Amino acid sequence: MKKQILSICLALALCLGMLPATALAAPTDPGGGAGEAEVQVYVGNTNVINGGTWTTSGGGLQTYTGGGDEWNVKYESTGNNAGTLTLKNAHITQTSTWGGEMTSGIDATGVDLTIVLEGNNSVLPSGTSPDIRAVSVAPAAIVDSATFIGGSLTISGPGSLTVTAGAATTNKYGYSFSYGIYVDQDLTVQSGTITATGGTASNSYGICISENDSMLTVIGGTVNATGGAITVENNINVYSRGIRGNVTVEDGMVTANGGSATTTAGTANSYGIEGSVTVSGGMVNANGGDVNGDYRENSYGIEGSVTVSGGVLTATGGGTNGCGIYVTNAASITGGTVTATGDTITVEDNINVYSRGIR
Repeated sequence: MKKQILSICLALALCLGMLPATALAAPTDPGGGAGEAEVQVYVGNTNVINGGTWTTSGGGLQTYTGGGDEWNVKYESTGNNAGTLTLKNAHITQTSTWGGEMTSGIDATGVDLTIVLEGNNSVLPSGTSPDIRAVSVAPAAIVDSATFIGGSLTISGPGSLTVTAGAATTNKYGYSFSYGIYVDQDLTVQSGTITATGGTASNSYGICISENDSMLTVIGGTVNATGGAITVENNINVYSRGIRGNVTVEDGMVTANGGSATTTAGTANSYGIEGSVTVSGGMVNANGGDVNGDYRENSYGIEGSVTVSGGVLTATGGGTNGCGIYVTNAASITGGTVTATGDTITVEDNINVYSRGIR
């Protein structure tokens, strides 16, 4: 009987060992008596949620045991389900993969994350999944509740961060997704230089703000966001976006470029910014990329509502249906400088073509 019980225990241990890290993560109390939620912060394939310091030799994390400050990554919990991840000349290429469906370089779930930049840092993940994210920040559900916690990202510090997502494989429906930075809730850039580039996929994003009522707010620093180049031969629509989501710029500089998009049997779309844009200071430059679609081609510098009270906004579209600013709801320009340009078009076929500064 004892041998039988021992055999069962060993079998269970082996099964648990085969589960992904998320399945083994212990629920944690986010504070305030709200209940428990599964939270994690992965850098490469290391969960740093319990805090500490690491080096990043070889593209992954190794625990730093020295007593000085020669570490590259530090994580500290700041309470109320929030934490600060400091990157100091960190270079991350290792990844975490979730169920074979998503691969990420930095992955925070259930945490309002602050990334502090010191020196030059990079996150360059690659993998073989249909959803690749260099940086991903998403909320987590409280157990037995419809309430979600975490999911916002703040970036500060004097350093730089370069993130480039790899090429994504195609899922069973024929689609693929590649994100330089994916944030479910709000993304705030206070300072630093951020360069985010999506990889090759049918849907490629430099920066994606997932929730429609969330916002990318830039109050300082420099943001460069570029969608990846796309070439697809399947009968699908393709999208390359520099930034997807609502954008507010108070100061600093934002450059958003849609990448080139080609599909042999669908619509090719390239947007500098897809979402509402509010500019009160600083500079914004948004450009649609080259498009080549079998059915239709859309290249817009900005697609969405536009409100400008200060600063400088420049938007350029391209392709046979190009538009500098394609207004989907409302436009208000009470100050600042706005320049919107459609691309030059040369067509030899008997078709309609459109190049618009503002539509």
